[in-house]
Formats: sequence, C-alpha cells, structure tokens
Amino acid sequence: GTGSLIRHLYGGLATMKAGREDSMHELAGTQHAVVFPARVASLGRRHVVLDAPLPCAVKGRMWAAELHSWEGALRGVGIQDLTLEFPEEPYRPHFHEAGANALFFFGTVDCWALRLRILNADYGVGLNGTHFCTVDSVHLGTTYAGRSKKGPGCYGGAKGEGCSGHHGIDVSYGSHNLVTRFDFRTRFIHDVSVEWFAVATVVSRGRGDDLNLDMHRGAPFNTLFTSLDAGDGLRLLIGSGAAGRGTHTGARTVLWNIRSRRKKNRIPDATFGANMTYVGVDGITATTVPSEARDWHVEGLSSGADRHANESTGRIAPGNQSMSGRELVRYRFFRPANLHHAQRRRHEASHDEAAAELDPFWSL
Repeated sequence: GTGSLIRHLYGGLATMKAGREDSMHELAGTQHAVVFPARVASLGRRHVVLDAPLPCAVKGRMWAAELHSWEGALRGVGIQDLTLEFPEEPYRPHFHEAGANALFFFGTVDCWALRLRILNADYGVGLNGTHFCTVDSVHLGTTYAGRSKKGPGCYGGAKGEGCSGHHGIDVSYGSHNLVTRFDFRTRFIHDVSVEWFAVATVVSRGRGDDLNLDMHRGAPFNTLFTSLDAGDGLRLLIGSGAAGRGTHTGARTVLWNIRSRRKKNRIPDATFGANMTYVGVDGITATTVPSEARDWHVEGLSSGADRHANESTGRIAPGNQSMSGRELVRYRFFRPANLHHAQRRRHEASHDEAAAELDPFWSL
C-alpha cells in the first residue's frame, strides 16, 4: 500500500517517488518485510507477551502484524575447518561471474560457519533468511596475483588495484546473525554486505586489506559494526545496491571503533541513511556530518570508553542529542541473548565439542 512500514524501517528517509536517491518504489507491496522469531512467554485474552523486545514498532491493523508457529527450519548445523579453493582463473566482470560460490545458508537457525579458508571465490559466504547464525573466523583470499581485475565495479581502493570477487560475506533477510573475526586478504567488490530487510546483524572484530562495509539497500536495519580494522580505509562506506530499493541502510546503524591506516574514511552523504551513530571511526568527525543528515551522531572514542559496543538491535533513542555515543547505543539498542552462549548451550546438549570453541562476543 502506502509503504509506511518500510518508510519506518528507513527512519522516515524514503519516498515512493521514482528517480530519487531515497526512492523505495521497488519495495512497494513487500510482504513480511520484518520477520522476527521469538518464544511466547505468556498469553492473555487480548495480548501476547514475547520473550524478546520487538525490533520495530507495530501499528496494529495498519501494518497487519501476524503470529505464526515456527517449525521445520534446519537447526544446529555447522560447517567448519575446511578450505574451499576454486581454480586459478581471473575474476570476470561484475555480474558476469563464473559461479565460484563457496557457501550459502538458506532459512537456517542456530547454524555456523567456523574456521574456513575460501580462496579464488566469486562469492564467499551468504546468509539468506537465517536467524541466530554465526560466521566466525573465515579467511578470504586468492592464490595468485592474476585473480584480481580492475574495473568500475571495484568501488574505491588505491589506484591500480582491482577486486577478486563480488560478495565476500552477505547477510540478507533474517535476524540476529553475527559475522566476526573475518580476515579479507583480498578485495571483493563488496566485502561485507547487509541488505534486504536483515535485522539485528552484528559485524565485529574483523579486518580487511581495504575493507568495504556495503550497505546494499532493501532496508537492512538495526545493524552494528564494531571493532574493525579497515586496512587502507579508502572504500569503507561505499554502499551499492540497485536504485529504487531505498537509501543504502535502514534506521539505527551503529559504527563503533573502526580503525584504518590512512585514516581517510569519508562520511557518506545525507541520503545514505537515517538514525546513524559513528563512535571512534577514523577520519570521521562531527564537523564532517552533512547538514541535511537525519539524526546522525558522531563522536570520538575516548581513552576510557568501551572499545566494543556491547549491545545490539532495536529501540529508537529519545530526542536527546547531547547524549554520548555510549548512551545513544544504550537507548537505541537492547541486549539480546548472547548468540555464542545460546549456540554453546545448544551444541553442548548434543555433545558437540566444537561449540565450546565459539568465543562470546557480548560478554566483552
């Protein structure tokens, strides 16, 4: 209909008018834009109490919220301790890849990819419609210099350097997925991507030679990027995705403690997204915030501040622009169940010793 729910996911920064940077006309009529799994804590005559806060507002009949029983998903499966190596062939142009695709999870729950080496890939790891899944300690690289190709598809980067693949790690749809301790020893066109209504994605403690955090449109929201080494830092926030799917990111994106060697990370323009928080991002200061930006907060990372943003996903901050970044994150985000601990409990119950090696993130 009117697209009011999707506009809400964009923090109000979206329009149905085609031809504009903030146009979301291609998302009109989307069914089940927000899918959020939770347990029913209690039932009343006219209400339901869930065991976790909602990731966004609910406006009764206007947004046609529904409750469904949730069963049949593949659960508790892990892929770990493998090398996935593709032939030594040059990377083909953007959208003309050969199909050297490593690993995809579709609609899975409580699953993981752990300690993988992915070499010469067009596409590394994809999470599509997954919930409470973890990508941990994935190395992405190449085995020969001729793999990388120059071209307009390799956004940013130092002069003369090309890309060796399309998507490194991609998260779309689904909720509460964690991508952590990755190591990009090459450049993909999009190193780490969030897109298509992904909610509560956490990207933490990874590194890249010249890391690109690609916010790929389609209303990904409540996203946290924290404790990252961006390498050269020349293409950190160059977003992509087809026009007509809204601004690059949905509301309440937080970037916290992101370092780079050259400290030349550039802040995006005001149409990148709404309700954004930058704390301790090298090269980005309050003086660089576009005047038209909608509810952006920028501050440095003080010596005594937390170097990790411990909370993840959800509530809009009150209109107090004098709050510190740490306070903004506390108000904007609630702390869900620790994904690693939840996985550990689940796998210990099934005698999976590997689960004990999963490192807790939110307990930092």
